[in-house]
Amino acid sequence: SILPKSTGRKDGTRTDMVSSLKQTLMERIAGCQDQVEKAALQHKMGVLCCDMDREREAEPWFAAAYETRRLVLGCTHVDTTESMHELGAVYSQLGEFLNAEVLLKKNHEEYQQVLGSQARETLQCERSLGLLYSRKGKLEDSENCLIQCIKDQTEAYGPDDSDTIESELARAKTFVFERKFSAAEAVYS
Repeated sequence: SILPKSTGRKDGTRTDMVSSLKQTLMERIAGCQDQVEKAALQHKMGVLCCDMDREREAEPWFAAAYETRRLVLGCTHVDTTESMHELGAVYSQLGEFLNAEVLLKKNHEEYQQVLGSQARETLQCERSLGLLYSRKGKLEDSENCLIQCIKDQTEAYGPDDSDTIESELARAKTFVFERKFSAAEAVYS
């Protein structure tokens, strides 16, 4: 996230800041000649849109960043895999499950090859896959994926790590979808 979350005030401060950031990024993207830098700016624009809960607007920015990075830096470059992950997560949020699953599975493989199976990015992608399966109604696949992710994160970073906790909360969401409310409640307590 590149923006502070809203304070709940209605004074327009956050909205003004977002508009200013968006305008600045648009100008920098339009004037940028270096393809790698342009892809980085496009990626930042995607992040900004997601911070504003505008995944539909984020999708073309992440797609452009991913495509440019793939062509210029190669499929296994860490920046390319980052844009691939963000694009897959946005597709998942938008309900474009087939596109999301293809990208996130490929992304998970790329992260494993480039960074290793215990890297934060690899495990975050594993969590994204678990959330995707949950959204698709593939609750058993979701549960299995998230259990493995939590196990790997706990082993690599400990039970109190923020990513481990995020994965626990994602698993609690699947319990809610499965109507296992006492199991979900146990995670939150």
